[in-house]
Amino acid sequence: MSTTRRHALRSMAGVAVVLVTGCSGGPQTSVTQVWKAQVTASPMKSVLVFGARMDETNRRSVEDALVAGLAKYQMVAKPSYVLFPNGPPDRDTAREAVKQGGFDGLLVATLRNVSEKTTILPGTYYGGFWNNYYGQAWGYADRGYVLTDKVVTFETTLWDARSDERLVWSANLETRNPAEAGGDFVKSLTDGVVASLVKNGLLPQSQ
Repeated sequence: MSTTRRHALRSMAGVAVVLVTGCSGGPQTSVTQVWKAQVTASPMKSVLVFGARMDETNRRSVEDALVAGLAKYQMVAKPSYVLFPNGPPDRDTAREAVKQGGFDGLLVATLRNVSEKTTILPGTYYGGFWNNYYGQAWGYADRGYVLTDKVVTFETTLWDARSDERLVWSANLETRNPAEAGGDFVKSLTDGVVASLVKNGLLPQSQ
């Protein structure tokens, strides 16, 4: 197994703990990129929620959280593990199950990446280059410090099951340091997804 592959697996294992632990408060998820189809579809009344590229425990945790978040906006949602408890079946079987279930849409939350971001914070100097920085910089001056953050990236997509499974919305979401004490990563992710859906007119403005 390559070094890159081993590193990726270790990173994913770290997230496995993050997703299912923690309580209120903690990290905040930011929406870094959003795409929405130009053609506005009629409002969806029911969706099937999928968690992708994660283990079964995390899949169920993410799906349940998103279902609960959507329910606050009168959206009827069901976690995919209820229909597919052993993971998604082949394409034709899954498509038929969605059709039989009468779902208007498919909401998919996909774990895309776990990485580290390093920020270098320079020291604070007063009096300009010659009066302060010069000389001290080569010796005992305060040179600042380095911050290393763990960043978890999710892609969430919404598909219209009534129109040949057409993509109608997509958002990339990023959470820094999801394992901070007291941090609830799943709640933070759900809040970010729901807020973006509301902002883009895919959920009602008020609960």
